[in-house]
Amino acid sequence: MECLDNLLTFGIPKSALPFTASGDVDRSYIRDWIRIQVKNEAKAPLSSRVIVPGNRDVLMGRGKRVLESPGNVHFRYLLQLHRNQYEAVSKFEKTLVIEVILQKIKESGGRFLTQGDDGWTEVDDDLARNKIGHAFRNLRTPPPFISRNPALHKEAPGA
Repeated sequence: MECLDNLLTFGIPKSALPFTASGDVDRSYIRDWIRIQVKNEAKAPLSSRVIVPGNRDVLMGRGKRVLESPGNVHFRYLLQLHRNQYEAVSKFEKTLVIEVILQKIKESGGRFLTQGDDGWTEVDDDLARNKIGHAFRNLRTPPPFISRNPALHKEAPGA
């Protein structure tokens, strides 16, 4: 109800929101909206598609919503499965490991999506490969914390 009150402060009438008279979310409205979006996506060319993210879609971006999406959780699981292999191989073979991850995401029905002004759109495979490589590099051990406070620095033994 608090959310509804906050929206009303922006001048949005109750009739424009998917709520029942009792203030509950009207789930049929949301299901119908998703069905319409999916039909519109099928008609639009790939570059302009507005996509409703699914459970296997990897969302590109930052924030808790992106981090906790089911597709991103699955993506991080795949990265952990292939992490040792990725670190142990040559640069050329790293591209093959990245391709394996990309294909596993696609085979599971997932896509790599980025959010723009018009909603979510699918990115091309090159950008998806860049995301996977970047994610592998982020798994590496971070540099040690260096404090700006000199009192916290200890003299190394024998120095």
